[in-house]
Amino acid sequence: MRAVTEALIPSGEGFHFGFGSDDEEIKNSVFDELERLLRMDRWLPSFQYTVSQAALEAKERLAIKGIGTLTFGELLLYVREGIFDELRAQAYDILLNLGALRHAPLVKLVFYTLRSDPSPFIRRRLLKAIAMGLGAMAITGKSSQLKTQSTDEMVIEEDAAKSVAVRKDLLDRSSISGAIEALRKEIVEDQILKDEMWRCAKYIHS
Repeated sequence: MRAVTEALIPSGEGFHFGFGSDDEEIKNSVFDELERLLRMDRWLPSFQYTVSQAALEAKERLAIKGIGTLTFGELLLYVREGIFDELRAQAYDILLNLGALRHAPLVKLVFYTLRSDPSPFIRRRLLKAIAMGLGAMAITGKSSQLKTQSTDEMVIEEDAAKSVAVRKDLLDRSSISGAIEALRKEIVEDQILKDEMWRCAKYIHS
């Protein structure tokens, strides 16, 4: 799975052509196979759900690179209490890495789990995942992914003004002090995230 994932991800950060029809067929075949492996592992679990962990890791990497999707709904299947702890922790890691802290229902779920889950392992891993999620918020900004329109020959940016604004925001966040200040402003504007963080802080000290 890791080898196929590496093969699908373009090398380097420069210009690259979009997927052709043959490439799309290969990409779809890979995602179909990942889905098949995930379903199979739910029915006949591998040792410590190793197959599911590898498949989710592959889907996360491809989603971050804009190749295919990994929805929050798919990950919510694996964050329920009773799921193998290592797999459950990985699902939370991915959820937060993909921006769960910018979605109010997921924010409530994450911090409720942090306060009330009976597993010390899950609480410890979730705390680390939240820290990583906040770091991702600080670095990427709300509009980190440009909306693009793909053709067989090139990728065309739809809105030049929006592109400039996004690039300026990312430039402001490129330093540590700038990223911290941007994160502080974003948290100030997010009442639900503030409330949940404060509720956890009071719970820990009570």
